[in-house]
Amino acid sequence: MIPFFVNPGNVGGSEDLRYHCSSRDLAKRVRDVFDLLNVTSERTGKKLNVTTRRFRYTIGTRAAKEGASELVIAEILDHSDTQNAGVYVEAVPEIIERIDKAMAIHLAPMAQAFAGVLIDGEEQATRAGDPTSRIVDPDNLGRPVGNCGTYGFCGAIAPIACYTCRNFQPWLDGPHEEVLDKLLNERKRIMDETGDATIASINDRLILACAEVIRLCEARKGGAAQ
Repeated sequence: MIPFFVNPGNVGGSEDLRYHCSSRDLAKRVRDVFDLLNVTSERTGKKLNVTTRRFRYTIGTRAAKEGASELVIAEILDHSDTQNAGVYVEAVPEIIERIDKAMAIHLAPMAQAFAGVLIDGEEQATRAGDPTSRIVDPDNLGRPVGNCGTYGFCGAIAPIACYTCRNFQPWLDGPHEEVLDKLLNERKRIMDETGDATIASINDRLILACAEVIRLCEARKGGAAQ
């Protein structure tokens, strides 16, 4: 049996396991890689504690979020039966089924979905004075939400898709709350009509990015007031 992860030092034991990594070898390799990368946790801001068990748990949980059955999850994780697969289904958070504005704003910093730069107004935009760079919300009387900082062609649906784009420069006084309300209402509508949390949550990253922009606006306005 050919090893997927090779350990040249493992020449003892049975012939079937020769040159294979033990669980201890794999755990050390994972720790060494993340120590080298110096990855920090988005939640705690401290060095990320990564283990092989964490990888395995993440795979099982993600499969559950995609709607996989306990039988499928057990097969993915190479379990001999389904008795331990139920924990992954139970671990799926309630946010998949329901999310409101307060929850979105609370979770936004952890998601880090917003990749653009908040600006006070169009005068600070990369393409200041170029009306074609303005990104407007057609459902909100055509009010601009910000500017696009790239000169290239973009086929994304504005302004919704812009919130996760690194070229997006949202305005401090843009109607971002209205955009968030629209996204949340659409999410609820899909959930009510289909009952499918996977379909309803397809725009959750956009929701969290928009919520992050609102949070940044409130923080800057609060600092200006002080």
